[in-house]
Amino acid sequence: MVGSTGTVVAVYRSLADMPPATLALFRDSVGTEAPGGLTWHRLLAQDAMSLGQQTLFYVVSAGGPDGRPLAVLPMRMTAPSRRSFRPRGPQTLATMWTTRCHPLLADSVEDPAPLLRALIAAIVAEPECDGIKLEPLAREEPIFDYLLDACRQAGLVVQTFFSFSNWYLEVGGRSADEFFADLPPRLGHTISQKTRRLAASGRSRIQVFTGGDGVEEAIADCERVYRTGWQSAERYQGFLPGLMRACANQGWLRLGLLYVDEEPGAVQFWIVPGRSALVFSQAYDERFAKLSLGTVLMAHMMRRAIDVDRVEVVDCLQGDDAYKREWMSHRRERWGILAMNPRTTRGVLGILRHVVGRFVKRALLAPLRLLRRLARRLRG
Repeated sequence: MVGSTGTVVAVYRSLADMPPATLALFRDSVGTEAPGGLTWHRLLAQDAMSLGQQTLFYVVSAGGPDGRPLAVLPMRMTAPSRRSFRPRGPQTLATMWTTRCHPLLADSVEDPAPLLRALIAAIVAEPECDGIKLEPLAREEPIFDYLLDACRQAGLVVQTFFSFSNWYLEVGGRSADEFFADLPPRLGHTISQKTRRLAASGRSRIQVFTGGDGVEEAIADCERVYRTGWQSAERYQGFLPGLMRACANQGWLRLGLLYVDEEPGAVQFWIVPGRSALVFSQAYDERFAKLSLGTVLMAHMMRRAIDVDRVEVVDCLQGDDAYKREWMSHRRERWGILAMNPRTTRGVLGILRHVVGRFVKRALLAPLRLLRRLARRLRG
């Protein structure tokens, strides 16, 4: 498809179909927040297929003889039931561990706005496209507004929404001892007490796997923890083992296991690609809940990341879990864009449900909020 800016927009159903020049846009690195390279997207594509979803890679290239790839937006599509009236359309190729998902741009792109307009217009022109869902995005970054404008220029009705919180730590050049000294006193006491008790018992040991022959055995131990742990084993199958192996090959893997009586009791999967550490997954066997294995292992992993790997940022990815407020120093938000097509029946139904529904809800709740304010003033 030829875009209005003279660019060409193509869609590929898999990474295997894409030309090498386009694959080069997937820089095989992790960055400061979440993986965004070729290995990462291959794993995401496998995960999508295992869920019965179709992957779609929209590529914007320069027109004419140049033909350079300029941007790519990885998406996934779930085929809705014929009996369902939910809008049909692609959403970004992301997972529960993704903290930032946006179009990948070539280094030569100075103004992404026309490329994104061409890209969104091409997606909307697809048959039976009732809408587009883009998340998670950093609302404070310019590309968020570029995407909003592109959706509106394509004639879509747009609604933004809060997606999740992202807690992270700025180490600020501190040593691990200095970091632990700055923790809330209650947490510091718990770490010290539980670590001493475990060490004194002689029943425990901690091992951090980074690669080599022991990785497969460590992954098997992780599966044992997840089957008995506080997190669902279904969230672990398939995707995470592949990511662990890929990170081991890159030298990024930090897979921490805490053993009690030689049984795996707690696991933490971190990725350290450079100056950042990403806390991807953690779980503990509920049989050992009173031992606070998760806290002890977290302290060990933090000390290693700060003093050995010399990271500048530790990122806890998605979620507002209470423990993150104690360990991390900063919180940021990730948002999404829901763009619905008023030219299709399901798109109109989506507009009624999301946009009109939100307006009606606010209108109904406004009097209740006013009454609560009056009640507080009267009590005061």
